[in-house]
Amino acid sequence: MKKIAAEACRDINFSHAKHGAVIPAEPDKTKISIRIDNAVIEHFRSHVERAGAVNYQTLMNDALLAYIQQKKRDRRSAPGGARRACLTSRQATPAGTTNSA
Repeated sequence: MKKIAAEACRDINFSHAKHGAVIPAEPDKTKISIRIDNAVIEHFRSHVERAGAVNYQTLMNDALLAYIQQKKRDRRSAPGGARRACLTSRQATPAGTTNSA
């Protein structure tokens, strides 16, 4: 096996280098790391492959935004408005129990 000599040390001036990401972040976007079920990822990736469109992360973001908008509409149309919908969601019973009120 042939050994390769390390490159001689160069004088590189980093005094004008910029710190941070090479690609600037998009406005109104936050980079996060989360764990998603494989079935969810596969679902969105399959839609991308069939449509040949945007990436699966964009589809997931769009689905989450649609969910938020639907919840807002539901709250506005619920009897008692947003306060009633908020109280109802807090009164959910734990799995395996019944609400005998």
